[in-house]
Amino acid sequence: MQRNKLIKDGKTMKTIAIVLYCLIPVYIILFFTGDLELDSSMSPIGASIMMGVSLCIIGTILFIIGDGMLKRADAYSHCAKQLCENNVVDIDAVAKKLNRRYDDVVVDMQGLIRTGYFGNADIDLVNRKLIPIVDTKPTTTFICPHCGGQNKVADTTAAICEFCDSTLF
Repeated sequence: MQRNKLIKDGKTMKTIAIVLYCLIPVYIILFFTGDLELDSSMSPIGASIMMGVSLCIIGTILFIIGDGMLKRADAYSHCAKQLCENNVVDIDAVAKKLNRRYDDVVVDMQGLIRTGYFGNADIDLVNRKLIPIVDTKPTTTFICPHCGGQNKVADTTAAICEFCDSTLF
């Protein structure tokens, strides 16, 4: 599911960012102890500053991306909860309950639909509703020879009467 992947990837990115932040003091310590070995063309001060700034920038970018993924996963969770628990199909009602903008809720619902969370659902943007699409396979009505019950059968292989459990054909 998309939500679980977002949580996993978001936590991983934030962890990598924290590791990068932890490397900054290591470079500072190496600089002050004189253990930082460089080629002769670069000064130790310049190298330490460049490495520290690079780690800080990369760490910050990863932290922001990871935090965004975790927030998106949380938004998916809240959106799905409102739709499932309250049987709400009105997107405006979901947005109001979540105290979020309509457009943001639509984006979250589209993500949930894309990942299969709502099956074959679609969003009616005109009426601002989530429309469940029922899979309609052609059915044939068979009358049971034993009990006379009418059975709608989608498949023409073998079927069992839903009234008396006998084989129809």
